[in-house]
Amino acid sequence: MGTSYPSRRAVLGLAATGFVAGAASLLAGCGSARSTGSPAPGGTPAPALSRSAEFGAWTAGADPVAAHEDLERALGASIRLVSLYADWHTPWPAEVSARLPGHDLVISWEPVDVDFADLLDGAWDDYLTDFLEQAARHRGQVLLRPFAEMNGPWQTWSVDHEDGGVRDVEQWQAAWRHVVTLAQGSRAPASESRQAESSRPRFLFCANTTDEGSTPVERYWPGADWVDAIGVDGFNWDWAEDGTPLATAEQVIAPMYARLGRLHPSAPFVVAELGCAPAPSGAPGAQADWFAALYATQAFPRANRVVLFHEDKERDWRLDSDPATLAVHRDALADSGVQSLRDTEQR
Repeated sequence: MGTSYPSRRAVLGLAATGFVAGAASLLAGCGSARSTGSPAPGGTPAPALSRSAEFGAWTAGADPVAAHEDLERALGASIRLVSLYADWHTPWPAEVSARLPGHDLVISWEPVDVDFADLLDGAWDDYLTDFLEQAARHRGQVLLRPFAEMNGPWQTWSVDHEDGGVRDVEQWQAAWRHVVTLAQGSRAPASESRQAESSRPRFLFCANTTDEGSTPVERYWPGADWVDAIGVDGFNWDWAEDGTPLATAEQVIAPMYARLGRLHPSAPFVVAELGCAPAPSGAPGAQADWFAALYATQAFPRANRVVLFHEDKERDWRLDSDPATLAVHRDALADSGVQSLRDTEQR
């Protein structure tokens, strides 16, 4: 469409730990690199996204667990995943993990001020190994998205960042594989982990909805054997005066759904950040309609997780920014038929 839909950067920094934890339900089921997210068989129409994906939301707050619980009460739904943002100077979020046993965690794991040459020389191995070992002990699924939005030059781990720490895409790919190798405990790709599949942290290759630099996301691809899930961050930032959004939810998701899906034929697809700005005063109910269309779409049969952004920041992204929008979320989440990964694995 030729329109650029920029990402929004999550704020870092839960005071004592450097984490900003948010309630983000990460929908279930991030399997290994051999998992499938296949369309409905036999030509049967795919179910609505509200039935095929688990939804949740990033929620900012001084106490991330309390903020998560407040959101659950507002939505009238159990949100089984908490979203966290951590740079590589931040330890494993032990307090959040201990207070939310059985919840799944999705962590945007950000190498702020990291030189990739040092990373590949092993300078960060002690930190990374400790973080990964603790992640494997968490009583729930952990999905890590290192180097997210690499196709946006605002990230210092993008090769298009003017003062970034990565030299080229080959170095970026080597760094990804190095981190995954540490998680495996051997020189083997993600599909050959020696750890139990139920506890192994999973790795999400997560792009911005559009390429904002000169390097297309395909050039960063480390190989299907090194990726457990594929996904996107994206937002509808604005509206026309007549109530037409800059981008519908389908328009935000579709480009990377198609492009990354061609890179990995079977990995589940994750919408790791999604939000919609409030509609103009002359279009009451338009934001609610935007989310209603998201829940109703059948365009993304491989999508099994959608993390909604719940914070009043650059825009008022909150899920309860107006009563009509909140009502849409409550209805859709109460009607969700998706079980968590733990529920399905325990059967």
